Amino acid sequence: MAKLDYYDCHVRMKHKDGRWIWTLHRGKVISWTENGKPLLMSGTLQDINDHKLAEEALKTSEQRAKALLDAIPDLMLRVNSEGVFLDYKAAIGEWYYPGENIIGKQITDVVPPEIAGIMLERIAKILKTGKMVIGEYHLNIPQMGAIDVEARAVHGANSEVIIIVRNIGERKKAEAEIKLKNQELEKLNATKDKFFSIIAHDLRSPFNAIVGFSDLLVAQVQDNDLEGIEDYAQIIQKSSYLVMELLANLMDWSRSQTGRIIFKPEQCDLFDIINETMCVLLEIAHQKSIEINSDVMSGTFVQADKEMIATVLRNLITNAIKFTHPGGCIKLSAAEQAQGIVVSVHDNGIGISDTNIKKLFRIDENFTTIGTNSEQGTGLGLVLCKEFIEKHGGQIWIESREGQGSVFSFSLPGIV
Repeated sequence: MAKLDYYDCHVRMKHKDGRWIWTLHRGKVISWTENGKPLLMSGTLQDINDHKLAEEALKTSEQRAKALLDAIPDLMLRVNSEGVFLDYKAAIGEWYYPGENIIGKQITDVVPPEIAGIMLERIAKILKTGKMVIGEYHLNIPQMGAIDVEARAVHGANSEVIIIVRNIGERKKAEAEIKLKNQELEKLNATKDKFFSIIAHDLRSPFNAIVGFSDLLVAQVQDNDLEGIEDYAQIIQKSSYLVMELLANLMDWSRSQTGRIIFKPEQCDLFDIINETMCVLLEIAHQKSIEINSDVMSGTFVQADKEMIATVLRNLITNAIKFTHPGGCIKLSAAEQAQGIVVSVHDNGIGISDTNIKKLFRIDENFTTIGTNSEQGTGLGLVLCKEFIEKHGGQIWIESREGQGSVFSFSLPGIV
């Protein structure tokens, strides 16, 4: 065993006041016994209790800080003013570049160019202003795919910037779900408002006309005064047609909103559906001397729910009658196109402005127009048409010019 002439050690000793304190012993062996044991020593004893406690406190603090950092699921980076990575939290750093150390590399070597440019600009801004900068980015991460992250960057020591990157994919997903729920709530509120509007105004008005002019009609017949009776009867008739149309749409729409309409597509011949619908509406068209023609041939097959398509056609033809001048013409056509069978209802009526076209098919827009013979409407029919056509995976649209008429078209899947 080698002889040690000097010794230096930390020893806990009991102080005279009863406390245990740390002391530093430093000494030298002056003489040895014949068998090599220290015989005589000299040295010093120093109270290092405060220093020792401070070291232990620092060590404990470092351990706590490390435990806290390890518990945080964020990527932490230290970057200098030149955009060089000085340090990073390895456990999460592997998240980005597994097995590859990014220390000493430029930002431009590690992240996509469009993101690198933004990061360098913001690093310069932080070093100049000393203010924190927060940004969100959509990144493609090796072994993770596309994710959304939030980066918080602050001024560190000297000319360094500390960047904390957090995966906010779940938060973004939750925000998107909340946005969707809000949109659904807005739609439900619009639906409720539309429903109450129809009940409070659109149904009451024609019923008031029916009741009022019926009373006048009865009174004049009783007095044997036949003047104006035909006019009153026509007003009652028009109001009755409006109520019938409105109630039919309202019933279909309420069933659609509550999920009570069962969608049952099958092979249908458009020729039959169009002819049946036209027969129902010919009398209303004849009262305005409007001609309805169809060039849809027998054997024009589609995959559709017959009742829904009949409702769509009824609404579109009824609208065309309303907004076509007496003596006008309405034509129905069907053509096979890329999106399937496209059915169109043409009229040479009053047309619709570009501004008002944008309001059609929307439940939250209470847009209605008075017909050429003072017919009224609610706009509910077009909303119903859109819902029914979209159930088929199709689309509905309009082409129109004011004073030159309109063409309402919708697409349906053909038979493969």
